[in-house]
Amino acid sequence: MKVLLTSLVSLAVLAAMALPLPGVAAPRSSAVFTGLDVVLVIDESGSMWGHPKYHPQPNDRYDHRLGAAKNIILRLAENVSDSAQTHRLSVVEFGDTATVVASNHIFKYDPMHPGEALVQAAALSALIVSRHEVNTNTPAALSAAARELDKMSAVVGAGVRRRRVVLLLTDGRPHQSATPDITTRVRAENETRALSKLGAELWVVGIN
Repeated sequence: MKVLLTSLVSLAVLAAMALPLPGVAAPRSSAVFTGLDVVLVIDESGSMWGHPKYHPQPNDRYDHRLGAAKNIILRLAENVSDSAQTHRLSVVEFGDTATVVASNHIFKYDPMHPGEALVQAAALSALIVSRHEVNTNTPAALSAAARELDKMSAVVGAGVRRRRVVLLLTDGRPHQSATPDITTRVRAENETRALSKLGAELWVVGIN
């Protein structure tokens, strides 16, 4: 599903407040909702930054994908303020390969240090910078996202319900120069199905 970039902030707010998305029924469960498990997946391929040979006109000239990701990190940190909820976050950046920039970071309220979550959010945001990759290895990125969700699953106890969201910010179809596009796309579809089996919602934000 694609949404306009301008709608991203409102979607992030819905997620942070753990409200159902429009048209999606809230799950019925006796389990206690304890927060969000979020993996941000950020496309750093050549078409994003404007590779001089392959894509000289950048699709994200002003780094909107980075600003959007940082905004979500801030929203997660703000939402745990004076709350019992705990949010967990991983960040994956990808191009030729996939790199985990932040892994299973925990946002929770500490009454002894009430502003600590915001300090952590600022530190995490500083890690998100434009990286000059070439290809769009979406399968590797989604596979990395699944591994991050597995890490988060390892600490979930019985009687606990969490909302799992993978947010993919990208400008195009999966592409690897040494691999047929159809092969890369099929791999991406398989990884998408694997995320679904993990109980994750996949949101795709198209930037172009």
